[in-house]
Amino acid sequence: MQLEYGPTPNDQRHRFTFAGTFDLPYDFRLAPILTLASAVPLDILLPDASTRIPQLQRNAGGRLFRSGAELNAFINEVNAAGGVNGQPLPLAPLDARFGDNFSSLDLRASRPFRFNERISLEPIVEVFNLFNVTNVLGVSNVNYSGFGNVLGSQNFGRPVTTAGGVFGSGGPRAFQFAARFKF
Repeated sequence: MQLEYGPTPNDQRHRFTFAGTFDLPYDFRLAPILTLASAVPLDILLPDASTRIPQLQRNAGGRLFRSGAELNAFINEVNAAGGVNGQPLPLAPLDARFGDNFSSLDLRASRPFRFNERISLEPIVEVFNLFNVTNVLGVSNVNYSGFGNVLGSQNFGRPVTTAGGVFGSGGPRAFQFAARFKF
């Protein structure tokens, strides 16, 4: 069936990652990882959350509709034709969002101290999401977008989950300290 076609739930159309290592004076090393990505799509579910709106392809939110007003125009057409299974669909909030771009800069700084040719100690400091950007992104195979996707619920089109955990790219800013001992 044609409506089964559509982007996968975790489809990020654009993703850019830059990683590198820079050797600085006095043996310091700096290693950034910059990740930028476009939003993932959103499946728009019926009010009972049993399935998506049958007239829509998979993950239409953020791809076919970019705003609550665009979705409401479609819903008005569906309701004028009799709704879904004879029931009218509720309208979406006009400020509903269907995705969020991803942005994270992770940074690692270190400096090895050599005691002789074979023995060294390298203290390491890492910071994840240096600028503490809130990245809305889902964590389940039901909803990768991170936005409420049940039409008619109070959370529809509102952020409900964020990326990463405590440590990990895209989550809240976090610091990590370590040391590498070579012998």
